[in-house]
Amino acid sequence: AGPIPPGLSPQVDVMWDVMSEHNCSDQFGVRTARRYFCVDVQLGNNSGYPLILSGVGFLRSGMRESTASYLTVRSVVQREHVISGRNATLRVLQTAGVIIAGFEPFTGNAARSGRIGIWSSLIGTVLASAWDGLFPDRTVPQSANLDDAALRDGKVVPNNSPVRFTVFVDREEIAALLQDAVQLRYAANLARTLASNLRAQAAKPENAGRSADLNKQAGALEAAVEDLDQEAAKATNGQAPMVGSRINPLHRHRPKAEENLLVVRLLLGDLIVVGDEIEYKQRVQVSSSAVSPERLQAPQIKIEGSDTVTVAQDGSGAFKLSGTSLAGTVPNVTIRNAAGRKSLTTGDFSTLVTADGITITITKVDAAYQDGGKVDISVTAGGATSNTVTFTLKKQVAAPRLDAPASDAATVSVAANGHAEFKLTGASLAGAKAQVTLAKKGGSPAPVSADKVTISNTTDAGLTVTVTGIPADSQDGGQVSITVKTDGGTSNAVTFTLKKPQ
Repeated sequence: AGPIPPGLSPQVDVMWDVMSEHNCSDQFGVRTARRYFCVDVQLGNNSGYPLILSGVGFLRSGMRESTASYLTVRSVVQREHVISGRNATLRVLQTAGVIIAGFEPFTGNAARSGRIGIWSSLIGTVLASAWDGLFPDRTVPQSANLDDAALRDGKVVPNNSPVRFTVFVDREEIAALLQDAVQLRYAANLARTLASNLRAQAAKPENAGRSADLNKQAGALEAAVEDLDQEAAKATNGQAPMVGSRINPLHRHRPKAEENLLVVRLLLGDLIVVGDEIEYKQRVQVSSSAVSPERLQAPQIKIEGSDTVTVAQDGSGAFKLSGTSLAGTVPNVTIRNAAGRKSLTTGDFSTLVTADGITITITKVDAAYQDGGKVDISVTAGGATSNTVTFTLKKQVAAPRLDAPASDAATVSVAANGHAEFKLTGASLAGAKAQVTLAKKGGSPAPVSADKVTISNTTDAGLTVTVTGIPADSQDGGQVSITVKTDGGTSNAVTFTLKKPQ
């Protein structure tokens, strides 16, 4: 076994094309499209080793020229975010509203003051909001498109893998070539030769199925030859005249040959890829938490089970997560309430990573956060941070407990109206609800309906249960059993004996 399947030679395949100005504008913004040719590159690596790319350039007449760096192109998009017709108009409207409002204190006329306020609100708020809604700012998604598509320094292409990226060529670099009569004639002769070769290929019997496509490509090249010959004939002192306007950006000043992308491809020359194989000889490192140097996607997490976590009596709480790309992740944990928030350090919690996900256990949750506090969790791996999930904290309530009645209180008299009152003591009784059963003397117990049971004088250490409508045949020697239930659970049962008054 080897890095390349048997019988195949190592190779790196490259295809590239120049994007139209409209397509480049839609993806990366108007200023980027007017300043650069956007070149779409597809590269397949079957060299047998991963490749590290340091850049892409063009070889023309023996001279190598580099493409623009990512940071240079990004600065063009950023300037569009600050200075553009859309953003400048929005800021003018907002500023006009502020300036108009500034004149309001200088008038003593209530009616005039009201009109100033109306105009300030109309221009600075209503018109500005309408403009912002009609013409949204596209520079933010265009910056994101640039981040996704542009070639970065040190890009790694794994073996037997394809990549696709965009590089940018400054239009000013080849503007002189697109005007120069010598270069135009050179491109015309090159296009004429390519067209002739394609016609010859289309005429061969073995290419009968492709003849239409070959002739179509030849026709495009012949049309480019015609354009190039016309521009070369217009050249004065070796330079073809420019078209468009120096003032109007919609008809920008440019060489006429720039409009034909086939001509631009011919004059750019041959695309060259600058990089090297990564053989890893004598540079192998073994790591139990290794992360790929170029992650294909950021880790993603979700809550496993309930998003409400009960804080134990010792103040600890466990948070269960599942997700993707979790190998080697480092948790980021923040706890907050209405009063503020704080970030926890690795000493405040422990992490257990399994095949199913991650369990994060906070060792001690401060009392201020235990009832209704929020815990925000994200994870980081390979320089990429996941989405954030939020848990709600719930303070654990102790189970209620009832004291057995003293011997002199174990027998309760039933009033003439059939009511009996039972005084209970215990612990954790706040908010308790009573469950009562009643049995005749020597009989089986049966539940007492809730409408015949009332609770009063409730504290954490005691309460009073009143049972009404006790049947006459249960009033002398009957057994009443009482339990209480809270959020913490159900208590033990206590039993009383009923006594009919003499």
